[in-house]
Amino acid sequence: MSKKSPPPLITASEIARHIYCARALFYDRRNPDIHNPNLVGQLWRWLIQPWRTGILVLSLVVMFAVTQRIGITLIAGLVSIFLSVLLRYIYHRTRQPDKDISFQGIKAHRNHKTLVAKEFGLVGRPDYLLEVEGYKIPVLAKDMPGPETPYEAHIMELVAFGMIVAENEPRHPLYGVIRYADGRTFEVDFDEDAVEVLSGIMDEIEANRQRDDVPRSHDERRRCYACRYRKKCDQSLFR
Repeated sequence: MSKKSPPPLITASEIARHIYCARALFYDRRNPDIHNPNLVGQLWRWLIQPWRTGILVLSLVVMFAVTQRIGITLIAGLVSIFLSVLLRYIYHRTRQPDKDISFQGIKAHRNHKTLVAKEFGLVGRPDYLLEVEGYKIPVLAKDMPGPETPYEAHIMELVAFGMIVAENEPRHPLYGVIRYADGRTFEVDFDEDAVEVLSGIMDEIEANRQRDDVPRSHDERRRCYACRYRKKCDQSLFR
């Protein structure tokens, strides 16, 4: 009798995505290339943006009016699109990591290594790691202004990083840090309650993997407005 294969590892970012909207994570799983598209994917994403398409059409009309040659106009348009997408693709592949940050006078170093926590069923790459008295403290960096209190999705993503680091280091971190773009910083304890909540979220994600459809998990229009799937989602609050 063959052994049952273990479930796929859950990423820390999937924890945050599930909290933000479980249905969006459901769509993510069916569109795995949307986050890391190849060159063809980049081209498609460029073309489906209405404002970019509008600028392209307007530019082609102007160019045709000047040259009166349809062939040259079309070739110039295609070359422009290709170069734009190629430069964007190269930038995302070769951009330098963010500079180091500090917390309470201690320098945090950018982490480039993806860590696996097989026992807990998680995988992820903390943005930064602080070294405090022999502990590795995960730091979650967000490129957005900080709220009055950290968002639940960010808290649980950091807790996931905490469990990942704990399984890869001899000393388990007792807390982690969320740093927002405006410098606002929060400490999050990795206590039993936080780990229990994280385990429950992971159970929900695993259960949703077996479903053919997943309902929207919030009632906030702004989330639907910002969602890349709002046009195809039949449960969107912004239609």
